[in-house]
Amino acid sequence: WKRIIITSAGAIMNLILGFAVIFVLTCGQPLVGTTTIASFAENASSADYLEVNDRILAVNGEKSGCDYDVVYSLIRDTDGVVSMDILRNEEKIHLDEVVFDTRELNGMTSIILDFSIYGEEPTILGRIGYSFRWTWSLIKLVWHSLGDIISGEFGISQLSGPIGVTETISDAVQTTNYK
Repeated sequence: WKRIIITSAGAIMNLILGFAVIFVLTCGQPLVGTTTIASFAENASSADYLEVNDRILAVNGEKSGCDYDVVYSLIRDTDGVVSMDILRNEEKIHLDEVVFDTRELNGMTSIILDFSIYGEEPTILGRIGYSFRWTWSLIKLVWHSLGDIISGEFGISQLSGPIGVTETISDAVQTTNYK
């Protein structure tokens, strides 16, 4: 059992360091993202199914703890049709076929994100909570990426790693001040 503790200590320290880095990044942001829809782009196809102030709980069965979970789940979809669990007017609703427009980029089809989400000014506890959710989102991203490589769904040349995916997600996520 001592060897197990020593062996796992390195992995645990990597997780703690990762959380610390994410917490520092979160402290540098004036707003942190939520999973609540703020607005839609002009001619947004998802607006036929979703509404402003809908809180996204899950996309394709994957729970969404933060904005990165929502965006990552959407950009992984290739056909433009997703299932979503949302909270609308305090009522949980399951939507089977939310349709998004898609685009072809580097030989891969991905969803066009046609809505923006609210951002909120967090307290220190809010920043800590958001950092935990963001860290968990990145852990899931790494596991999904490993699964995609093993299954042959994506080749190594098609993966950009956590930093590249985070940059893509950051470009896609638009936040508006939550009031």
